Amino acid sequence: MARSLSQFDVPSNTLSGNRMDVVVNANTNGLPVTINNPLPVTTVASEVNVQLASGQLTGYSYIEKFGSNFNIGSATETVWDRGGKYIYPSVASVVYASSTSSNNSATGTGARTLEVKGLNALYEPISEIITIGGAPSILEFLRVFRAKVITAGSTGTNETSDVLISTQAAGAGIVVSSISGHGTGGNYAGLGQSFMALYTIPAGKTGYLTQLTTGIASAGNVPLHSYVRVRPYDNGPVFSTKDVMFTTAGYATKQYIVPLMLPEKMDIEVESFCSNTGGAVSATFNIVLVDNV
Repeated sequence: MARSLSQFDVPSNTLSGNRMDVVVNANTNGLPVTINNPLPVTTVASEVNVQLASGQLTGYSYIEKFGSNFNIGSATETVWDRGGKYIYPSVASVVYASSTSSNNSATGTGARTLEVKGLNALYEPISEIITIGGAPSILEFLRVFRAKVITAGSTGTNETSDVLISTQAAGAGIVVSSISGHGTGGNYAGLGQSFMALYTIPAGKTGYLTQLTTGIASAGNVPLHSYVRVRPYDNGPVFSTKDVMFTTAGYATKQYIVPLMLPEKMDIEVESFCSNTGGAVSATFNIVLVDNV
């Protein structure tokens, strides 16, 4: 966002002089930002979006969430790499990282440590680096929305099997995130981070959903049904559907000309199903986060 130095005449009886300097937040067209001349935050590759991504806009931030599910069928599932319906913990808990492969461990050739990002019991953002197969986190997580490999052995990523982030040791309790791969055996390719099309708006923020993309790769023209579902903080277990998208091949994208407002502490996720088993589904959404005044 540009800044413009402008001068305005004011009555002499209001100030000790008849001139003052005012710094005005200006849009890319050089005019002050108003309701009729808003920031173009939904314009792809605009100057303001670059400033938003680089953290130059005070009070504004953003997050892009992306998920995948390689085996969705006729039952509705959350679009995340673990598969099935995602389970949200009801209380904050320490988390453990584990893998059935010794390659993913403190001294293995695969993933060794990972960073877990989420929210604490007050819905405040937290993150911590933990060792796979080691001690649990010190912090307690109510929500986990991302995990990624930080250090690894010679292969540079997770290998052979998935890494689970769970509320109990060895993958027990609730699996709140996972770092998966694609393929099996010698063809297994670790992804190095979680793929979760879900998020929770932190305390003190309001989210604005600006974009949604869903896609499917499967044999034949298999219809994909995808739903954007949200749960307010005070609504117990009840989710409601905010949008629906259908596609039979490839992907579909929706840009929200008027963004969907998401209050603080609201859960949001993408769920999908298709008529055949084995559908590889992906989903991505973007949220602009604005500090509550």
